[in-house]
Amino acid sequence: DSDNGFLNMKIAAEQGYVDAQHNLAGLYFLGKGVDQSPEAALLWYEKAASQDFSASYFPLGTIYRPGLGTTPDLAKTVKFYGAAAAAGDVDAQFEIGMMYWLGNEILPDETKAHDYLKQAADAGLSIAQYQYANFLENKNSDPTTINYYYLLAANQGHAMAQAIAGARVFDGIG
Repeated sequence: DSDNGFLNMKIAAEQGYVDAQHNLAGLYFLGKGVDQSPEAALLWYEKAASQDFSASYFPLGTIYRPGLGTTPDLAKTVKFYGAAAAAGDVDAQFEIGMMYWLGNEILPDETKAHDYLKQAADAGLSIAQYQYANFLENKNSDPTTINYYYLLAANQGHAMAQAIAGARVFDGIG
């Protein structure tokens, strides 16, 4: 039953098993089978991350960004999103890329924004493909490359990318 499963997972987490620490954190974060507790989620994600369990990096950044159960800490958000992005987490690549591009939470850095957004776009994340095309368009980049990324997103059903790609084709751009 779920009570025994939770208890066994908690015991394993307390014994240092990193998978159990990460999974226990997720249960606390979502409130699945246990009262939701961002503080407990933070504790267990940090334990897993301290053992270099890369799957815990993105959730930590997500917790620190708005300060769920803790004080907001954008330096830690960037640290954990960056570590997750380096480990290949496309959601982290997208989030940190947008943070660097928009610059409303951290200092803007167009080079980092470009690199992270391109990684996420090339990994197939449709919102990243759309935003990367938008980024390139704002930089007056090659129209063919811009169209390519809008079309990638459009082909995955991204409605704005479909509208923009269609308009660009109709207008003969790229």
